[in-house]
Amino acid sequence: MTKDYQIGHQIIDNDEEFQPCMTEYLKNTSFWNNACDYAVVSIFGAQSSGKSTLLNRLFGTKFQVMDSTVGFHQCTQGIFMSSNDELGNLVVMDVEGTDSMERQKSGEEGQAFEKRISLFALAVSDVLIINIMERDINRAQGSNYMLLQLLFELNLQIFHKDRLDSSGEAAKTLLYFVIRDSGDIEQQKSIDIIRKHMDRMWKDLFKENPKESINFDSCFDITYSFLPHKTHKPKEWEEKVIAMKPRFHNKSKECVLKDEYSRKIPISGLQEYCKNTWNIIKQNKDIDLPAQREMMARYRCGEISTQIKLDFKDALQKLRVSFIDGDEPGVLFGSTANTTKKKLIAQYNELTAYYIEKIRVEFEEKLEGDIDFALKQLYGDVCKKIRDATLQTMKEELATKTTEEKPIWTNCYVELQTMNEDMVNTFKEAAEKARGDFTQWKYQFHVDDLIDSYHVLQERIIETQVQLRIRETIELQQSQLQNTLSTTISKKNVVDEEQSLEEFDESIRDAYVMSIENTLSKINDIHDEFHIEDPPSFKDRLAEAARSVVVASFSNHANYLSNLMVKSFKESFPPLLPTKTEQIERAFIKSRDRAMFLLNQFFYVPIGKSRPSLTFHFDSKKPSLQYPSNLDDQFVVLSKDQCVSIFKDFMAEVVVLRLQAEHENERKNATAMNVPWYLWFFLLILGWNELMWVIKNPFYLFLAILVVIFIFGVRIRKMVNDHYVAMPWWLRVGLMQVNNVMPASYRMLDDDTIPDKEKEKHQ
Repeated sequence: MTKDYQIGHQIIDNDEEFQPCMTEYLKNTSFWNNACDYAVVSIFGAQSSGKSTLLNRLFGTKFQVMDSTVGFHQCTQGIFMSSNDELGNLVVMDVEGTDSMERQKSGEEGQAFEKRISLFALAVSDVLIINIMERDINRAQGSNYMLLQLLFELNLQIFHKDRLDSSGEAAKTLLYFVIRDSGDIEQQKSIDIIRKHMDRMWKDLFKENPKESINFDSCFDITYSFLPHKTHKPKEWEEKVIAMKPRFHNKSKECVLKDEYSRKIPISGLQEYCKNTWNIIKQNKDIDLPAQREMMARYRCGEISTQIKLDFKDALQKLRVSFIDGDEPGVLFGSTANTTKKKLIAQYNELTAYYIEKIRVEFEEKLEGDIDFALKQLYGDVCKKIRDATLQTMKEELATKTTEEKPIWTNCYVELQTMNEDMVNTFKEAAEKARGDFTQWKYQFHVDDLIDSYHVLQERIIETQVQLRIRETIELQQSQLQNTLSTTISKKNVVDEEQSLEEFDESIRDAYVMSIENTLSKINDIHDEFHIEDPPSFKDRLAEAARSVVVASFSNHANYLSNLMVKSFKESFPPLLPTKTEQIERAFIKSRDRAMFLLNQFFYVPIGKSRPSLTFHFDSKKPSLQYPSNLDDQFVVLSKDQCVSIFKDFMAEVVVLRLQAEHENERKNATAMNVPWYLWFFLLILGWNELMWVIKNPFYLFLAILVVIFIFGVRIRKMVNDHYVAMPWWLRVGLMQVNNVMPASYRMLDDDTIPDKEKEKHQ
């Protein structure tokens, strides 16, 4: 006997001897103390068909595999056993392949050994993996159908009666067909062929005694998996095998290991069971029928258990009426259900007290399991009712957080998370009380469902709150932008020679860009506050909104632009008088250009890539305006027709003002005294003695100087007050500084002469 724990434990050796070290090996597994909570999985198939390789990859075992460098040969002799803790509590058996050359050479005894170990695998396994090549599914020899039919027959003769329970049903076995090298035939056709052969073989077993026929599905279940060629498609083969693993994981929904396949043999008794099974196969003798007392115990315990189940059915309906349909508090369900269960179990124990203890306990456990299962289902409905009530309470509380007058919920996200935790804790507390002593019942599914339902409400509220907050933020920023623009434009709508048009445009662009950036920053803060991932971009929307505000602000000022232009013109025209016509012309051109500056300033919003300019032509007798082409319509404030209309109206009015100034200048020049120079010369000769007399007399000289200063001072003061607004800005600044340091009675400038704007500036 070999005892290599790397490749498992050999339970039947090449001499057909059972090795009694199975218990010692199984004590090293993690499920030794799990009683009957395990499954036996064996594999059946032809030699060198990849059985050991499949088991090793599927269950993580280390069975010996064929050395491809040696060629096809027998690598597994007898039966080896291993275990697996990764997928579940599994005992895996690697069975020697059939139709081997080594056994054929041994004659009939060798072929008989193949049949015995195959029958042993079928007898002790919950799941028998039948490894078959796709090309062999419709062959008599390569498919092992003939051997499989013989195994079915021997299994029925030797073991079927022993597995009958009180209802006349035997433990089933799952036949798991693994079709290898699949790919040439449609899978459903392969399944149909295999099933057809199974039905035919089973029918042939009862051909002579059809009255004793047993339904195939009462003894076996069938399932299938298809694997591609391992050598030609290694990656796909690996993926398919990995996909099979969940089918043997006792915690997976795809698990094929059902309770009805179990032989109900405790793990500590598996060695004895396998040993007896092997001895029976070798001796080929039937098992003794159960004793009469045992049969009676099974019959009566089953009958009483059935009656208790009927009573429980009525009690279950009353519980449903009270706790599901009625108003009974769900927190009382656990204690009420436990009382009902204890009462029924006590009734069963009283009626079955004198029957065989083992059988009585067996039926009691099954009865208790059925009761627990039904109560567990009802507990799920109770939890659902508690969940719905908890969610409804939460909905009502959420509805009070906002009103039509106050739609925005401050600190919304934090409060939503707190309410979520409080809601879950409230439900868990109620669910805990509702299950009472049935601690094995779980309610996490309902917790997850409650959280999912709440998250739907939460996402809806968050979406609404985010939209409201963003809308409020955009409206506030638009209002602030409008106020900023109104202030900026109001200060700049009168031409300031100290500030260029580029500087004015820059201030408008800064206000526009700052508004967008501030709004984007606040919107990002809102998204961060609500933990929104991948939020939508608002940049284009904000840019459009800000542009509309800028255009509207410019349009408001453009409505009275004509008046502003005339006002600007009047502030710098006419020039100082008396003067020449050329000076009036220069003053007119300067004042006109200042006014044209305003038209250029407001006809187009300066937030685009570049500011276009209007071109004015004053060379001809009929002044004209050239409107730029290819303008971006979204930035246009005044159309071409509007600009032309304002230009014509302005020119018509200022031309009149110019003519008035020229006429006034001519009138004053005509009334001014124009004395020839030679008269001043004769006057000096004739009055030379008087002049010398005045000069030599200090009193008269001083008096003459005062008279001259007074006359010229009055004249100069009048000229300065009349033409102050037409003076250059640097001269006005100097006069204002001198005027402010003089006493009020000696000031050169009258209060009415100085514009209010300059008064405020120099105060």
